[in-house]
Amino acid sequence: MSERSRGRGAGPADAAAPSATLSDAPLYERALAAAQQSILEWRPGADRVTVGPAFWAQIGRPEFGPSLPLADFLGLVAADDRVDLGEMLRGCAAYEGDSAADVSTSVRIVTPQSDVREFTVALSRPGVRTASDRIVVGIVSDATEARRLRRDLVEARNLAEGANRAKSEFIATISHEIRTPVNGILGMTGLLLDTKLGDEQRDFARTVQESGQALLDIVTDILDFAKVESGKLELEQIAFELPEVVASAVRMTEARARAKGLDLLWQPDAKLPREVQGDPGRLRQVLLNLISNAIKFTDKGRVVVRGRVLQRKNRVARLRFEIEDTGIGIGESALPKLFQKFSQVDSSIARRYGGTGLGLAVCKSLVDLMAGDIGVESTVGQGSTFWFEIALPEGGAKLDRPQPTGAPRAGVPVLVVDDNQVNSRLLVALLTRMGHSSDVVDTGWKAVEAARQGSYGLVMMDVQLPGLDGYEAAAAIRALPGKRGEVPIVAVTADATEGDRERYRHSAINDFVLKPIDTNEFTNVVKRWAGTWVGRGAPRADAPSAPADEIIDRAVLSALAARIGIQKTGELVDLYMTDLKERTERMRVALEARDMNALHREAHDLKGTSGSLGLTRLFALGEDIQGATQDGNEKLAFATAAAVGPAAELTIAALADADPRKPPS
Repeated sequence: MSERSRGRGAGPADAAAPSATLSDAPLYERALAAAQQSILEWRPGADRVTVGPAFWAQIGRPEFGPSLPLADFLGLVAADDRVDLGEMLRGCAAYEGDSAADVSTSVRIVTPQSDVREFTVALSRPGVRTASDRIVVGIVSDATEARRLRRDLVEARNLAEGANRAKSEFIATISHEIRTPVNGILGMTGLLLDTKLGDEQRDFARTVQESGQALLDIVTDILDFAKVESGKLELEQIAFELPEVVASAVRMTEARARAKGLDLLWQPDAKLPREVQGDPGRLRQVLLNLISNAIKFTDKGRVVVRGRVLQRKNRVARLRFEIEDTGIGIGESALPKLFQKFSQVDSSIARRYGGTGLGLAVCKSLVDLMAGDIGVESTVGQGSTFWFEIALPEGGAKLDRPQPTGAPRAGVPVLVVDDNQVNSRLLVALLTRMGHSSDVVDTGWKAVEAARQGSYGLVMMDVQLPGLDGYEAAAAIRALPGKRGEVPIVAVTADATEGDRERYRHSAINDFVLKPIDTNEFTNVVKRWAGTWVGRGAPRADAPSAPADEIIDRAVLSALAARIGIQKTGELVDLYMTDLKERTERMRVALEARDMNALHREAHDLKGTSGSLGLTRLFALGEDIQGATQDGNEKLAFATAAAVGPAAELTIAALADADPRKPPS
């Protein structure tokens, strides 16, 4: 039996006993071997390491056991682990304390078959003391399979998480890609219906529009269902105006009700709270789905939407919403199927009315997420009343909406930014009908450049753009000098959850319109913003904060990086440096040709682009050259232009040093 098995602090009598070895305890060793473990002993006085036979079998070196000098034992261990194991053994041998404290480390050993096996060496501190020696004792555990399994589990988890991310990204991409052509179908058909058409042509166009809307409803149900199933659907908790959310759902379905000759009524309880906390986007979605269903299954009569307070307690209101129709009704035996996935009352309903059978299942999932209840009461041939109840905290911060400054104007130039030709054509057509002219670009970078060079009264910005996305492009436009950086920016997007709206509120974007575009909503938003201007949180580039003798104001770059991210800011820096080299060459040619007009153009652009990035020296030079050329002062203009080349070299070096992508020194 080993010294450790007798206990610590052995007396003098133990010193006379012969040295015990691990082979003295075969049963104990067999039990340890079954657990993939072996006892390790190191006697510093004899400089011998003894390890149980299971260890030697595990590393494929039975001829080495059971004991060998410490140096030879450490020689078996991978070089990267050798030092740590040696220090741990020596530290335990030198330990003079009495308190027990086990220490451990991991080591790798290469077998003769070139397999790498991993072991955990756990030592007990203090070791076993004898009259003449101190023995370091511990356990060597084969951790190869456990760690391989753990790595496999981590890899599997990473693959699963990657698959989930890919699935979410796929859903978001499909959502955008499908809604984009549907937006074109519905928008262009709406424009067509506003033109002079024959009865038959109008009927054809209306059929296309109704089919497009049906397709959009199906796509929305499928995508929402996928989000629910993947557990990626989360609720916002923000303040919103409850009556306005319900009223907006009613407004969005009015056209469908009117087309069928139905009355659509919203009857709110006078006690309904005005401001509550929750997820207005998901509440609106449930209402839209239930109202749309009521309209779909009602051929004559009316649809009534009601909202009332059931209970108020501790500033939490329990609310009940009802959507009552005079439609076909539902038989009692079919009611249990309504909220199941992919189910409808019978196949004839699918043939007659269409749909996926997912809408009510999504509604139930959303109401469940809100910790509420949903149900239906119905009589065949008389109609149905769908209802849901949820509890929402009352009150909250008032939602601030960015306000335009100055009166809106008609006939202003508008910059349309969209990488889809159908969408951009639709926007241009709608804007033209309102009396506005339009320029179209298809990337975020082009949008920034167009805004820098042009003079627009409004920017209509698609959010999902290649390269620089809509948020980043909007932030870069805000950094432009003067009024160019204060142009209103309206997002045109298929993303309209309350989380997206919150992102708009905290970005450089002032407002948004939803795809597929509702012409009334579009008209109201454009009328609200066209020709106005807005304040901005980004540093004003036309008033650099740093003294004029400095090369670069790093605070401007930092502010830009905070807005659009380090990578995108770095890409802007790269783009600027390329542009600066070309501009410097053009200014040199203009200087040699004594071309004041060319110098004026280049100085104007130099001032604008330099100010956007806080390049104070080039900004000042551009401003001086521009002033001199305006005054016709050739001597001053040419003398100042001659300083641009050296200043550009200094600026490029300073930019390279200040690049936000550069790791801190």
